[in-house]
Amino acid sequence: MDLLKFLPYTKLTIRTTKSPEEVVNLLQAHLNNNPAFFEGYVDDYKFDIHKKMSRFERNSFVPIIKGNIDRYPWGTEIRLTIRLHLAVAIFLLWFSIGTLSIIIKSILSLNFLPLLVFGIFLLMGLLFSQIYISEADQAIKTLKKLFS
Repeated sequence: MDLLKFLPYTKLTIRTTKSPEEVVNLLQAHLNNNPAFFEGYVDDYKFDIHKKMSRFERNSFVPIIKGNIDRYPWGTEIRLTIRLHLAVAIFLLWFSIGTLSIIIKSILSLNFLPLLVFGIFLLMGLLFSQIYISEADQAIKTLKKLFS
């Protein structure tokens, strides 16, 4: 089962027959291109990128992608770590703990009105996770296409 579907963190490996230098050049060319999908930096054989946003767009759930480019006899392996921004991850953890405390308090006091509030929070959490999953899937597909 794909962990990306449950947690806003995953590790992924992309393999290509291109040389590491070609991969770095492709990524650098993409980042320097005006209608680029990503922005960030490439330093030696490491990179840190995220989806490029216009100055009017705001999306806290855009995944941060860090990668290492390694040479192998058959070509290159690009190891990716995809995660949320740290501030957003901390907020979601705090939000989850607060929601869990509401559930426990509601069950212990036999007051089910807070469970309605929990239902709203649960729907918000599902919405947020779907936004992240959609963004991460789109980024992975773009990187696979770029390196193929």
